[in-house]
Amino acid sequence: MSTSETIALTPLQRKNLKSHAHHLNPVVMIGNEGLSGAVLKAIEEQLNAHDLIKIRVFSDDRDARAELHAAICAELGAAPVQHIGKLLVIWRPGTATSRIDPDLPYLPEAPAQKRSGGAALHTPKKLAAAGKKAVKKTVKRKTSAEETENTLARRIRQATEQSRKRTTRRGARRSR
Repeated sequence: MSTSETIALTPLQRKNLKSHAHHLNPVVMIGNEGLSGAVLKAIEEQLNAHDLIKIRVFSDDRDARAELHAAICAELGAAPVQHIGKLLVIWRPGTATSRIDPDLPYLPEAPAQKRSGGAALHTPKKLAAAGKKAVKKTVKRKTSAEETENTLARRIRQATEQSRKRTTRRGARRSR
C-alpha cells in the first residue's frame, strides 16, 4: 500500500469515468467494521486488476462515507470519481495497456447486426432428407390500378345484389 496524494481530475475526465463506471457492479463491500487493513488490501487488489471500481459502504452516515471516500483515495493514491448514495467510485491509472482512458467517453460495443432478408431459407427436415432444398414462392401482385378496378367492380356488384334483394322482398310482401 502506497501512501500518496489523490489524483486531480478535470470535470470532463470525471464525467467520462462516471460513464465508464455506470454499468459496473460494486466489487468491495465495507461493513460496520469500517476501513480496516483487509479492506484496504482488497481495494488495492481490485484497483490493480480493474483501474476503475465501485465500492459499497453499509454505513448510514453520509459524512462518514465522504470521509471514507477521501481516506481510501489518499491512502491508495487514487482519484475520487463519484460518491452517490452508498456507492463510491474510485479510479487509479493502471498499466499502459489499460482499457479505461479518462479522456475518452464510454462507448459500448455495437450490437451484432441482424441478418438481412437475403439469408438462406430454412429447409425442413423432410425436404433435407430427400435431398431437396426449400424454394421461395413468388406471388404475383396486382398493380394498384387493377386492385382499385376490382374493388370498385365488387362494390357495384354487392350494391346491385342488395338492391335486387330489397325489391324482391318488397314485391313478395305486396303479393301476400
